Amino acid sequence: PRSTGRERFGGPALARWLAGTAGARAEDLIATLTQVTAASVRRAFEWIPFDIGGVYLCGGGARNPELARRISVELDPIPVRSVDELGWDGDAREAAAFALFARQHRLGIPLDLGWATGAEGPRILGKQVPV
Repeated sequence: PRSTGRERFGGPALARWLAGTAGARAEDLIATLTQVTAASVRRAFEWIPFDIGGVYLCGGGARNPELARRISVELDPIPVRSVDELGWDGDAREAAAFALFARQHRLGIPLDLGWATGAEGPRILGKQVPV
């Protein structure tokens, strides 16, 4: 599991990519970036070692109808929906994940994310630091 955002794929990365696109129409550039994003999501699912019953989109991408459509096409036949359908706040996903990790740490419950991280078995994540 990873979190990423504008700090990695924002202005500087976009500027490097755009440097090689002189003369291209803005619509074509946006369509290309949207498709690359959707294909990246599909590729991320290719190494998951179990069947995926469904995907729920959250964050800014979930509010982009064309990106959501393309992700759905890329992942077909896996159902793709918005977390809004579950009544969840899609913008709070990262905070919720880290709250879960903190809870598991406090209770001494290990998480087994070896399939995603390469860890050799379950681990108690994080470190509690006194304030």
